[in-house]
Amino acid sequence: MSSLNPLPASRHHPDGSPLTIVGAGPVGLLLGALLGKQGRDVRILEQRVLKPEGSMAIGITPPSLDILEKLDLKTAFLQNGVLIRKAHVFENQKAVGELVFRSSENAILSFPQLETLKILEEKIAEFPSVTLERGKTFTEEDLEEAEGWVVACDGSKGALREMAGIRGQGHRYGVSFVMADFPDLENLGSDARLYFSKDGAVESFPLPDTQRRWIAQLPYPSTLEDLMDRVKDAAGMDLRDRSSSPLCSFSPRWFLADRYVSGHVILCGDSAHVMSPIGGQGMNTGFGDAMMLSEVLSSPSASRLHCYTQERQKAFRIAARRAAAGMWLGTRKGKMASRLRAAALKTMLGIPGTHHTLARSYSMRNLPHPCNP
Repeated sequence: MSSLNPLPASRHHPDGSPLTIVGAGPVGLLLGALLGKQGRDVRILEQRVLKPEGSMAIGITPPSLDILEKLDLKTAFLQNGVLIRKAHVFENQKAVGELVFRSSENAILSFPQLETLKILEEKIAEFPSVTLERGKTFTEEDLEEAEGWVVACDGSKGALREMAGIRGQGHRYGVSFVMADFPDLENLGSDARLYFSKDGAVESFPLPDTQRRWIAQLPYPSTLEDLMDRVKDAAGMDLRDRSSSPLCSFSPRWFLADRYVSGHVILCGDSAHVMSPIGGQGMNTGFGDAMMLSEVLSSPSASRLHCYTQERQKAFRIAARRAAAGMWLGTRKGKMASRLRAAALKTMLGIPGTHHTLARSYSMRNLPHPCNP
């Protein structure tokens, strides 16, 4: 069946059909809440019985906060998170500049993903037409029997995209990182800190409750001790003899589905695309998907679904290029790369126009988005 054709009338009724969302991550829960606010009947199915551990994604950009405001949630996020208004940039422990988000409307909120899940789950509980069912594995038989639209929010490794026969393109970036959260005994406050050197990148971001996340470019596998050694070398800070969250390792990759709609299946969030998490734009691009899709599903048509695919693929490509460029610049190793990077960063951060463009890029204010002007 063409990805642009709706289901036969016997199975699909655009104005009032039930919707099934497969996956209860941040994007799936957000979409469920937005549809619940419209009064739509929605089932959210999640294979995991227990919520994931660890804070995972932490950056929430201003356009995503604007989406959350539509659910009367923006204040709750701002009250419980940490606004990052400035990022200090270093090369070999020497300051080369600052990236300043000059207003709260452009600042990035640091908010642990586990808390995002909690707030969104509490929100969907307010809508009688939305149900969340855990311990539910969605099968090919379920797909055949499903009434109405089925939205894949089951992540990059989810099975629903393959069931729908949707392929894509992607590659790995060839670098790896480890991260863990530690108490902020140095009182670094609410600013981000980016440390580069001939050995690669180390990044640090504030978290609520005077915690900080430390991310280091290290080979796989690496240990918590390796992370602490790397932070000591790059930032001059000793993280030993303090508690920490469990170590998490990841190797960034890029993926984009060829199409977002096939029959009665629609892709949203990581099911449709994956980018480098450096810069924190992946989840926020998924939030933009959910916002636009909720509007499309209020009155679905072939042309509107085609527009959803085109617009959200465009947004992904722009965000992914930015994330990849930032990661490429920060992960170059060697003395020559370090000297060239220091000069480039000092120049970029010192030119007002370029500085303003970088700030808007990281805050996603100049990205195609349902909540951007």
